[in-house]
Amino acid sequence: MTIMTDGKKDAVDQCKPYFEAMGKHVFYFGNKAGSAQVAKLSNNLMLAINMVGCTEGLKFAKSFDLPPERLLELVKVSTGDSWVVQNWDVVSKWWEDYEPNRTLDLVYKDLFALLNVCFKTKLSLSMGGLAFNHLLNAWGKSRHIR
Repeated sequence: MTIMTDGKKDAVDQCKPYFEAMGKHVFYFGNKAGSAQVAKLSNNLMLAINMVGCTEGLKFAKSFDLPPERLLELVKVSTGDSWVVQNWDVVSKWWEDYEPNRTLDLVYKDLFALLNVCFKTKLSLSMGGLAFNHLLNAWGKSRHIR
């Protein structure tokens, strides 16, 4: 797990042993409250966009009868590589073997929060909205969404 922190540096430094016990990486984002949350939402936005890109690339390849496993071998050593590609067997299971309150719901929650902030601040992140809709549609096929 990665820990993102913000706040008074001396207070964060006092807690660092606890953060290090919980997570492999600890990042400090300054004194301003909320900076760590912005970092977390930014990271999960990039995750979601990568998930959509991988899904669509595999869908395109499949439409031309390319085996997904072979395409993933190529992408893992090419410019399309990402953490999502490297861990596709795990990531794709997030919706294939969907379980409530697990990774997909956390990504959904973070994307929803990020888009809510964008709405309030009038910040346009078009790929974030597209990723949210695409993943919502994918999740809807694997579970009933209220």
